[in-house]
Amino acid sequence: MDRAVLEDHLRQARAHAALGREHIARQHQIIAEFNGGARGAMAKTLLKKFEALQELHLADVKRLERELKNAKARVRADPRPTLISGHSQR
Repeated sequence: MDRAVLEDHLRQARAHAALGREHIARQHQIIAEFNGGARGAMAKTLLKKFEALQELHLADVKRLERELKNAKARVRADPRPTLISGHSQR
């Protein structure tokens, strides 16, 4: 994947993770406000879903960071421009 595309995807993944942290924090507040009951149970269920989704966001950030690091290492190892299939070199 192109380095610029990786950097863009990483920015997006970090933004999703940041928003996920906000959702989780707010959900904890909602649970405290409900103080039990049926709504509290539903809020806890939703919190678990937010936390599971957050794990995916964080894994995505780590994966993209790793891919970007590898892409940078490949460029340092071979800084020559590469041809993209179907495109001519000018």
